[in-house]
Amino acid sequence: MPLKVPPELKKITQFVRRAEELDSESSPESRVVSYYSRQYAVQMGLPLAGSTPKAKECLAGLLSELEKDKAAMGVFSREESRMICRAFADKVFERANGPDRIGMADKSTARTFYAAATFYEILLQFYPQTVVVVGVDDDVDAKEESQIEEDEKRVYCKWKATDILKAIREGRKPVAGGYLDKEAEEVEETLVTEEESKESFEVMPSAPSFHQNKSDSEDEEAEVEVGTEVLLDSYKKDHSFNPNNNNNNNKRTNSTPPPYSVVVEEVDSSSSSDEEVYAPPPPKPTIPKPRPPPPTTNTTQPSKKNMFGLKKNKSSSKGKVSKAVLADATELTKFALKALKEKDTELAAERLSQALEVLHNQ
Repeated sequence: MPLKVPPELKKITQFVRRAEELDSESSPESRVVSYYSRQYAVQMGLPLAGSTPKAKECLAGLLSELEKDKAAMGVFSREESRMICRAFADKVFERANGPDRIGMADKSTARTFYAAATFYEILLQFYPQTVVVVGVDDDVDAKEESQIEEDEKRVYCKWKATDILKAIREGRKPVAGGYLDKEAEEVEETLVTEEESKESFEVMPSAPSFHQNKSDSEDEEAEVEVGTEVLLDSYKKDHSFNPNNNNNNNKRTNSTPPPYSVVVEEVDSSSSSDEEVYAPPPPKPTIPKPRPPPPTTNTTQPSKKNMFGLKKNKSSSKGKVSKAVLADATELTKFALKALKEKDTELAAERLSQALEVLHNQ
């Protein structure tokens, strides 16, 4: 049964709910993230509880759950726990960032972005709250850099979730992308040939500052919070790559290849002309019977298919590829490489398939 969070502890609700959703998982990774989600909720809730009995009862329930898993968490060092939580947050982020990059964002994507922001926020408990002197310790310096990146992603995820929901409410398509656009543009420019004309890129809205207006964002967070638990079901699914699967959720990646094209080469019968043989000083020339034309031969040359089952398109392979298509394919390939580094082969296959599909359909 979900823990009842009183109004004075409203700010910790998202962390409590994420922990409860992960409780159904038996993997060590999920247990670690669940534990530190509750621990962060307690750290946030202590100064907010005051002397309210319901608030104290809520925090006592969280502490009781933490005590149950405290012994199990002892096998991981603090740094190992941080790395596990960071990897989990990155995975959830990629689940949302992938569809958003190719213009397929919806309410589910917004919820996933919001959940990723929650998991990035619990990482704050692993860093000291005091001012860090850069250059004193290499490990401290590395942590400081990672914290900056996590803060940027956390703010971006909250902004992106709000931006997607706002677009849906206004009846327009959410603007794709936004994070690391500068880096993606530099990679894209190296792939485009000099012969192609330069095109102007649409300027993406900049992410808000870290100090967001509380009154403007509360309604957005409340809307995106409802039903956020569905994203973990998609996270736990086995994303096996099957080209013959016509599931609506994989319509882009698992589309059936087009039928084979048949090339028929015919021998021109006009090439065999009639031969005339004339007899010596005749009264009449003799004309032999015309030879029958050789039989028409049909040579069928099947289309070649690549390793992913997609038919090769000769015309498109020699043509120019637009910058937008290259940008989508590049982003999807980067996601696939990152997934391979994290040993998530299912996600890697899915992203590679999407990259090939984007290039094939351009």
